Amino acid sequence: MNDPIIRRMPRLTGTMTPEERVRVVVALDHDGRQPQTTLAMSLRNLRILVNDLDANTSVKSLRKSLPSVKAELVAVQAAVRQIIDLQQDLVDAIRLELDDTRPSPRTINADEMIERACKSNMTLAKDLDITLRGARSRLAFVADERWVERVLNNLVANAIWHSNGKKILICARRAKGDIAFEVRDNGRGMKPETMASIFEPLKVPALSPIGHSAARSGLGLYNVRLYTERMGGTVSCASTPQRGTLFRITLPGPITTVAPQPRLHDMDAAKLAKNKLVAILDDDVTILRTTERLFGNLGVEVFAHSEPLVWLNGVVEMKRMPDLVLMDYQLKDGDCTTYLDVVRGRWGGQGLKMIVVTGHARNPNLIRISQQVPVLRKPLTEATFALILDVLGGRRKLPAAGFL
Repeated sequence: MNDPIIRRMPRLTGTMTPEERVRVVVALDHDGRQPQTTLAMSLRNLRILVNDLDANTSVKSLRKSLPSVKAELVAVQAAVRQIIDLQQDLVDAIRLELDDTRPSPRTINADEMIERACKSNMTLAKDLDITLRGARSRLAFVADERWVERVLNNLVANAIWHSNGKKILICARRAKGDIAFEVRDNGRGMKPETMASIFEPLKVPALSPIGHSAARSGLGLYNVRLYTERMGGTVSCASTPQRGTLFRITLPGPITTVAPQPRLHDMDAAKLAKNKLVAILDDDVTILRTTERLFGNLGVEVFAHSEPLVWLNGVVEMKRMPDLVLMDYQLKDGDCTTYLDVVRGRWGGQGLKMIVVTGHARNPNLIRISQQVPVLRKPLTEATFALILDVLGGRRKLPAAGFL
């Protein structure tokens, strides 16, 4: 039988049962160990390869070792992505289960949401030899931007890790007066018994078909359902064994039509950002230096410091206004409010672009700050870094305030 199996889920009526929570904890423990082991082994292999190259610096030796180095880097990046996804799924599940979280609706473009989902997952897809494509859209709608982004990222990541397919397409279409996002793959499809519980918390951990034990706690699709329903939408899934799967989320209208913005290659964004000046304040030295190197490798001029007073003095005394200020919210001696006010007082009247970066999105004082300047949640993913480059290069207008 090759007829598609279509199943629309009844709306959730409660939270996880105690038995489901126990199963999820067991699954999380299982899922966390595999990428940690992969990281440890791959990093060890990289050290061995680097030591060999250090002992033998010939061009022939370098060319021979390069494929092995690339393979280990792919494994490291995939393992890191698994850990990040697992952590974010867990945080989302806890927030949605235990907190009366409400959406913050605003008008957003479907085309931008699709582009972000592609950017967030493109590197992983390429590493696994998967073609990921997003169809252009002219639709605009009202919803919680961050929630929609989380839903699409979870659906795309699920297709990458578990479908065993080689092609993934993301698109948006009208559904009468509503909007429907679809994530389609050409993978192995699903059996009816799997479909019956696809949006429920996981029952048993298992290896994924592509050889990775990607986050199988079941929280990703469970969170898709929770987020979608809290925005007043519905989720559905259609699957044909050996021919692929289609996930669809439908969100309520009204729907409008807008002109799509031109999409430029990521390298174009990097070129536009070259020679710009970025001022970064973060008291976590490891994160600070990593971020500094990331910008520096793209030709961006960076002034970065972990000591707030030293950083503040440097920014205030600059001969020209920074093209972008990135400031960590939580510093050793408190939050960034004082430094934020001083920098805005010095440069704010000249169109200064500022972003506060945080891992404390629920802090009441941070909510107040978000009413004054844009706030970006950690961690800085590929999509959020691409957003920063777009702002820095002038491809994207930075909102005056609010959570990005």
